[in-house]
Amino acid sequence: MDFTRYRNVLAAAGGLIVAAAAVNAALLLSTGRTPAWLEAEQAQIDWLEIDKADARIAGLAADCRRDPGAAQGPLCVYLGLSTAIEGIDAKVLQSRDGQHLRYVALCGGGFCMEHLEKLGRPLLRSDLKPALVILAVHPSWLVGHPLDDYWARRAAAPGNPLAALQRGDWQRAWRIASNWDWIRGNRIYINYNMRGVLYEGRSRVFDALRVGADAFRTPDPRPWRPVDTLGFPAHSDAAFLQTQWKSFKRNGWFDPAQYARFQGPQAAALARLVAGFRQRGAEVVVVLMPEQSVLRRRIPPAARQYLDATLRRAYGPAAPVVWDFQAAVQDGDFSDYCHLNAAGREAFSRLLAEKIRRECRAPNAAGKPAG
Repeated sequence: MDFTRYRNVLAAAGGLIVAAAAVNAALLLSTGRTPAWLEAEQAQIDWLEIDKADARIAGLAADCRRDPGAAQGPLCVYLGLSTAIEGIDAKVLQSRDGQHLRYVALCGGGFCMEHLEKLGRPLLRSDLKPALVILAVHPSWLVGHPLDDYWARRAAAPGNPLAALQRGDWQRAWRIASNWDWIRGNRIYINYNMRGVLYEGRSRVFDALRVGADAFRTPDPRPWRPVDTLGFPAHSDAAFLQTQWKSFKRNGWFDPAQYARFQGPQAAALARLVAGFRQRGAEVVVVLMPEQSVLRRRIPPAARQYLDATLRRAYGPAAPVVWDFQAAVQDGDFSDYCHLNAAGREAFSRLLAEKIRRECRAPNAAGKPAG
């Protein structure tokens, strides 16, 4: 076979390989294997969750612009993660709160206060003005799902593939060599950060142009529908509970030192959420979601102490009220350590509705809390 006809192609391919190797070497030498500005302290929220929140808010904004009476009453948004999806029934709240509120869930999967803030941003960018905002949280989210152990492993010496080659272990040599590939090793976080930069840039442009939320994202055609539950069983099996418990322990939820280490950014995200909704005239309530007794006993008091200190530091005597429902539901009404089953969902929603009925200021017809 005459390879001379491919000489130019091979030369170009060789040049690209050399250029890629040079770029990779330059990145390794200048930034290390994982630069601090790229690595994530927390496991990242799935962009699909942000997209769904954007679409729901776009749908609500479009409906309310077409028909100002579409909400059929003042708006209440409850913002939470998976435990709010499983634990709050909007229909029960609406039928029992005595306030004639229209409830909308802005919930998704996640692990920490920063994830909650990202789910809330579409609402804060919109022109919707809820009368009441419920932040359905757990104090353990002040630790969240840190990736320290993962990045510590990545920061370890990648090894030398030559020793494996000398032993004839080609597979190991390839695995070691791949650790030196900067772009491949960081591709997930490169992708996530690029999406974040593009999202922020797009948000700023749309905000500057004062374009409605439904122009930013294709509106959800059924934005008022109740949130779909995640399909947890009535009672999870022992294997799942063991895995879940190990996850909590690995994340550091039982270690007071982890709260001191990680609570700063998470507390700041919670404070920003409260400030953003208050600026819109909403009454903001922080709801501590139910947890099974064995989990409550293992979460250190530092978790609640840091949460309370965050709100006091940011707002002083004007701090938002905290409704503590952590011990409000019996253990038999949980699917696992923190997700309620159908019976627990009904029981907790009734308790929450009664609390709203007794303690929230009645909104006026314009959807703002009455003074």
